[in-house]
Amino acid sequence: MRPVERFLAALAALDRGTIEEVRVAVVVAHPDDESIGIGGQLRRLGNVLIVVVTDGAPRDDDYARSQGFDGWRDYSTARGRELESALAAAGIAGEGIVRLDIADKSAAFNLAGIARALADILLERRVEIVVTQPYEGGHPDHDATAFAVRGAAGLLVRAGEPAPSIVEMTSYYPVRTGLARQRFVPEPGCPETIVPLSADALGVKQSMFAAHRSQAAQLALFTATDERFRRAPEYDFTVPANRGLVHYHQTVLGLTSERWCRLALDALNELGLGG
Repeated sequence: MRPVERFLAALAALDRGTIEEVRVAVVVAHPDDESIGIGGQLRRLGNVLIVVVTDGAPRDDDYARSQGFDGWRDYSTARGRELESALAAAGIAGEGIVRLDIADKSAAFNLAGIARALADILLERRVEIVVTQPYEGGHPDHDATAFAVRGAAGLLVRAGEPAPSIVEMTSYYPVRTGLARQRFVPEPGCPETIVPLSADALGVKQSMFAAHRSQAAQLALFTATDERFRRAPEYDFTVPANRGLVHYHQTVLGLTSERWCRLALDALNELGLGG
């Protein structure tokens, strides 16, 4: 059984104890993405690192003030504190948390740099499994994180170092009628592992949601009582996600799927992973 299958089988075995035998990194775009995707499982992971790519704060003082903060720096600080409180509810603190503090909504413009930073982290911590977000046209920072994880793995392979296996957790993606939450865009050959949340796991997840106070309205839309995981597909990031049905422009003005794919191609070439 391959590492991904062993890990997914361990997650599905709700009667087993802590999963100690594998070094796991959960790599997400924003503070709160960890709570949405895998919050109910974090206490089960005995050797886990949380890596958060952005600080969750757009560099926009007007937006921050609309959310009740003095400016974007105040908003960034608050989101960092919320992240720490949420992860404390899951028993994670200190060196178990790494923040790259890229500006929210800008990860697509920093793909190569994020990939290099992740490669260094994954190598230093000897991570064996990365759990991250899928490439599916929802938030551009989510898709940038999916790219950067693959880019980091590619850099490690090229350097002759062991690269982690990649598992995906759910987030959200556009459909014709709005957004599909806590489900995957179907991918042939990548079956889902559905993990129902016990009362205790659901309680932890709800405590994590409550800690992200500034995101309460958004988190109220994520109500699933299970968490879903799968082996990551082999994506072509130079082809639009979700068959071209993307949500980028509603988050970042002027960011189309075509522009996102050009940014991905440029980053692949910069990293020496193109072609």
